Amino acid sequence: MVFKKKETKKVSAAEVIRKEPPSIISADLHIVGDLEGDGEIQIEGRVDGNIRCESLTVGETGQVEGKIVVNTLRVLGTITGSVRAHTVSMMETARMIGDMAHQKIEIRAGALVDGLYKHLKPEDFEKRGERFKDVTPPELPKKAVARSGKSDDAQSKPAAKQEEPAKALH
Repeated sequence: MVFKKKETKKVSAAEVIRKEPPSIISADLHIVGDLEGDGEIQIEGRVDGNIRCESLTVGETGQVEGKIVVNTLRVLGTITGSVRAHTVSMMETARMIGDMAHQKIEIRAGALVDGLYKHLKPEDFEKRGERFKDVTPPELPKKAVARSGKSDDAQSKPAAKQEEPAKALH
């Protein structure tokens, strides 16, 4: 036979790896609480809380305050808190205030960094990773800001108690 039929390999659905789009926190969103996921998160808004995911991008308008534990971190915005990441890329507009444990790091000219930056070997990530599994949430603000525009005095005063009329006993 001159032409031989080629055998095609059957691929199961489990073998196909689909890359999911990132979860995006838009610029007009402010989240108070922890974020945890297996994929990629992109932050353009503000997050006050801890973040644990595979890949995190903090956009130019993004702000994060809390602890971050990720495999890959790309920073264009502001982070205040501690970071633990295998690979870190800090772009020209990045602002990082806090400590960072990393394996690979890139800091471009113009980025602001303020904190302790510690290079860790791959085996250090495995040993020390156990203590980062329990990430405690940051403290909540002591006084919440009222959004209604009324002054705090008007909202904080309790309503005056009305005295009940005396009941006559017969």
